[in-house]
Amino acid sequence: PTRTKMDVDSTPTAAAAKREAAPKPWRRELVEVIGVDQAELAEADEGEGDAFMKGEPFEGDLDQAPPSERSMPLHRCRFVTWNPSSVEALAFNRPSERQRHQLMLAVARASGDVEVWTACPAVFYDSSYRKHSLGSPAWHKSRRMLGSQGSAHVVAWGEDDRLFTAGLSGVIIEWSVSTLLPVRTSVSYGGAVWGLSVSHNGNQLAVACDDGGVRVFDLYNTDTESVPSLTLARTLPRKQGRLMCVAWSPDDTVLYAGSDKGTVQAWHAETGESLLVVTLRTHTRPRAQVPPIVWCIAALRDTIVSGDSDGRTQFWDASTGALQQEFATHQADVLCVAADSTGTRVFSSGVDNDVALFMRQGGTWGYKQKKRVGSHDVRALAITGDVLASGSVDTVVTQFSVSDFAAQPASWYPFPMQPPVNMTSSGLILSQQLHSLDLWRLGNFEAGDKYRHVVELQIQALSNIGGIALSTNEKYVACSDISELRVFLLRWDDNVTCQVRKLKTEKPLPAAQRVLFTNAAEGTRCVFVTHDGTLHVVELPSLKELAVFEPAASLAPVVSLAISADDHWLAAGDLNNAIHIYDLTTFKHHAAVPPYGSQLTTIGFFDANTLVVACTDHQLFLWDVQTQRLHDWSRKVVYASKLLMPVGEQVVGIAVEAHPTRPHLLFYSHTCLHRIAINGRPLRVPALKNVLHAGFVDAHFRSGSNNADSGGGHELVVFERPFLGVLLGLPKPFARKVFGR
Repeated sequence: PTRTKMDVDSTPTAAAAKREAAPKPWRRELVEVIGVDQAELAEADEGEGDAFMKGEPFEGDLDQAPPSERSMPLHRCRFVTWNPSSVEALAFNRPSERQRHQLMLAVARASGDVEVWTACPAVFYDSSYRKHSLGSPAWHKSRRMLGSQGSAHVVAWGEDDRLFTAGLSGVIIEWSVSTLLPVRTSVSYGGAVWGLSVSHNGNQLAVACDDGGVRVFDLYNTDTESVPSLTLARTLPRKQGRLMCVAWSPDDTVLYAGSDKGTVQAWHAETGESLLVVTLRTHTRPRAQVPPIVWCIAALRDTIVSGDSDGRTQFWDASTGALQQEFATHQADVLCVAADSTGTRVFSSGVDNDVALFMRQGGTWGYKQKKRVGSHDVRALAITGDVLASGSVDTVVTQFSVSDFAAQPASWYPFPMQPPVNMTSSGLILSQQLHSLDLWRLGNFEAGDKYRHVVELQIQALSNIGGIALSTNEKYVACSDISELRVFLLRWDDNVTCQVRKLKTEKPLPAAQRVLFTNAAEGTRCVFVTHDGTLHVVELPSLKELAVFEPAASLAPVVSLAISADDHWLAAGDLNNAIHIYDLTTFKHHAAVPPYGSQLTTIGFFDANTLVVACTDHQLFLWDVQTQRLHDWSRKVVYASKLLMPVGEQVVGIAVEAHPTRPHLLFYSHTCLHRIAINGRPLRVPALKNVLHAGFVDAHFRSGSNNADSGGGHELVVFERPFLGVLLGLPKPFARKVFGR
């Protein structure tokens, strides 16, 4: 860990002014604003974009502000490791005729987790607080389904946002996007699953199995079509070898599959009659006579597209099986292909991490161009409308424009929805891995005592670990998987070592989406929300249930929980933008915050009665819980509520810097920090100038610093995970031939 001074002086240097004047791509630009005068506000009012409310003049000058306003001690920690998993599969949801939902992207990872990314407007604000919007959407990671290793190798969407995953475990799982839990499961009846495909009418699911057979499952009850099900309907005739991929024809009458024996096969979907068997010729290994593996397949109206282990993308006649065209545009295996809705554009990619575009002109296909993506193998491609998404081993999801493929793509990094790190004010740290928890203790940096590892907890869970929590009095730790919530008691020995004991009850606590502890030193309570949206308050250490708050009428996953510093108020916000506030003294529902048009990302309490809400459009709102109205700061200073963040960045956490006269709020995303002074009057909006390396995991304020300039004995502790460190832990990428070597 290193400790530095983070300067927030408003006087720009010549180099900084030159950099500000130079044109920069929007994804790399972070505008920093310390103060906005009335002239800038008037100019903003005259321009296009959002309307601005003029506030009162700013009070004071930054040069005359106390040292605590200009700088603070910063403790940067990198000893906490967080390693995201590679992308295994991608799939866009399809709008149903019965219920239209927003655009979502399912991302299956090697760890078994399934993430759902929701499209949101790509907006940002310039230095004059004008709002700008891009044509392509930005993506917000809104849901995470907890899986286990090998459970999510392939993913597919059905009608009504029914999400299916399967993997090498041979189990097909249907997930609920409302509860984030499995709804139905079924064995594949054929071993490991290598491919999934839902029919275009949404009634059947085709499964490519390890035993060489295709299983077809009915997704709705045959007697009552409106009742969902997951029932085996029939098994198509088995072929030699394992099937690696499967696809439906556009009219759902034919099923196509590719095998590891170098064949592309076709069956009649209803009768199971074999219609076509195409054998790929050996290309790169003629002497060994080893057939290529058909990794992927796409079915168009009159054409079949396949990608194989020889690096070839081939186009076949769907009726006769004749090879129409062949392209050797890749240097290694082609792992995925995707076609747009018009059937005139086909994209392929694979081990060499190049995405190639093929276009049909007349009756022939032609290679157009290709773009290199990331650093490792591209495992998946998915298309919807004008959006092409790719996922690779380097854990990144990249977005292209289908119509303007030459344009610069946007990358979405796999940072977690909720920080996998908790910390107390005295420096005890709880960090999370997939199946374990670690406790660390920060030392006195001035004395040379940096940090030490206290204890590791190995969790015997049915799935990966989800929500975690650490009590402020350092007595309790909690974590949850999809089966139960576990609470542990910590017994300290001279604040150096501790013994850990799991609190047990007759009936295990239900699994939790989010979990928190109250802030009281004694009489600590545990608050958690289950997957059905029910809020529970239990007493510690007895785990006796004190209160249960029933969920709202419309069920949606809870995004964030927050408890006021005096343990009076509890706030819960979900993906329907519903924020409910509960009184923890009377255990009654207090109020509902009016919903905002943009999706909320996180909530927190600024003081005992002020709730802070951050949204995907980079706006902030302060809500007075007592009066049930907007805080004066939000009503008077509308421009100050707009965070100057890069497109695609979302606020993932809120921290409060206590100050007797001028308290500050810290909003942080995965690449930047914003520090805002709030005391009920319109103030300038200072922003921290340091942009951390690729992102950090969590940020808290730690007390106990002796630095005179730290503002009441506070220092900012930031947990970083540079993305370069993630890449160094991945397997070696494809080795390209370089001329002269």
